[in-house]
Amino acid sequence: MLPVPADLSDCQRFEAICRHIHEQLVGIPSLRKLTFQKRSQFAMDLAWIALCLRYAAVIASLPQTLTSSRILSLAFEWEVHSACPEFDSVVHVYEPASEQSFFVNIPMLLDRHIPDGKTAYVRLGPGPSSFSLIADPPLDLINALNSLKEGVAAQTTFPPSFTMKSNLPAESAIPLAAVLLEYPVAYVPTTLDSPFLSKVTLDVYECILSFGETVHTLFKFSCPSELGQQYSHIFSSSQIIASLTDNYLPRICTMAPTVSFEVLHTSQNLDRVAL
Repeated sequence: MLPVPADLSDCQRFEAICRHIHEQLVGIPSLRKLTFQKRSQFAMDLAWIALCLRYAAVIASLPQTLTSSRILSLAFEWEVHSACPEFDSVVHVYEPASEQSFFVNIPMLLDRHIPDGKTAYVRLGPGPSSFSLIADPPLDLINALNSLKEGVAAQTTFPPSFTMKSNLPAESAIPLAAVLLEYPVAYVPTTLDSPFLSKVTLDVYECILSFGETVHTLFKFSCPSELGQQYSHIFSSSQIIASLTDNYLPRICTMAPTVSFEVLHTSQNLDRVAL
């Protein structure tokens, strides 16, 4: 694979990196049946991580049998890294308790300290419609993140894949994903056996990047609307949109100033919320 030229514009370089990733996905037999849209979504998510626009992405669009065995990271290790030096800072992280896979920008991970005030924690349960604000993240979540940072930092070079310790309770794996994905709101369930936020009015936020003719959803998350009324300084729509803009706009201006950032806000009632 030829390297991505260094003299491209920001959007041209991003598009070239996406094409390289897409070519690698097509070359993996178990991924050939994925739709073009899913491959493109994954390629863009991974490119933004490498270019330091976002902290991490969960691998949700790919077959679980592939991601859990970490074959994907090995497939990318030589081809994508050799073509795109930005990927030297990207590591595949596997969390065995929940069988979740992430790609993570390790320098950004090492610079972050939890709690950092960027994420608020909402306990769910025990009832299907009950929720409450909690002051601090679960201690085992903090320990898991610190252990991940220590484990990666102890390596002389960043490994292509890193497996977290398997002692993280399943309930804490949910907010782990929210923290890695930089959601302003992290749900902390008391149990995994019941539906959550059933028929509760939710503020739903969708972060959008636009460049040229491409519109890309960076991520979506929700927050009970009632919390926005009770704790407006944390959960009001204006506060959340402002915090997202303050977090991402400086990165965009540094990495890709021609890219525009927008947060869409809607209100929804769902039978249950997927965690």
